Amino acid sequence: MALRSTALEAIIFLAAVVVSVFSTIENGIYVSIGASLVVLLFRIARPGGAFLGRVKVGVESLEDGKAGRTVRDVFLPYGHKSGVHVEPPPEGIVIYRFEESMVFPNA
Repeated sequence: MALRSTALEAIIFLAAVVVSVFSTIENGIYVSIGASLVVLLFRIARPGGAFLGRVKVGVESLEDGKAGRTVRDVFLPYGHKSGVHVEPPPEGIVIYRFEESMVFPNA
């Protein structure tokens, strides 16, 4: 189980305080900056994401004073908690949504 962001920050803080008490303040600063940099690089290198499937949604619209209903495709992650049936995409197509930006370290 991955640690939450606040738990990791608390651990980094405590490590910096312990190193500062038993060593120098400068070493505590180095520990906190180094640990934060490692956590940042790990998060960038391994971004989260989800495989998506298709759900058909009816949309009510009012154009030129006339009511109409159109059907659109919406893409949701598999296992979505809303209880809606998520259909897989067409054969041979994979839809994946990254949670982070696509930058050099995670490409």
